[in-house]
This record gives sequence, structure tokens and C-alpha cells, in this order.
Amino acid sequence: MASKGDVRVPPLPSGEQTVWVDVSALLQEACS
Repeated sequence: MASKGDVRVPPLPSGEQTVWVDVSALLQEACS
């Protein structure tokens, strides 16, 4: 079983990790 951290944010290549951060920021702005 993967840890909670792995389930929440799976390990991604640097490029996909950057996209994940960008999407998270957009979601936070939309919710604010």
C-alpha cells in the first residue's frame, strides 16, 4: 500500500510536476 503522501501527490517527472503546481494554483484562485 502506498502512503497517504503517495496517494495524494504521486511522484511525477519534473515537467508534469510543474503542470500539477500550476493547476493547483489555478484551482486555489478559482476557489478564493
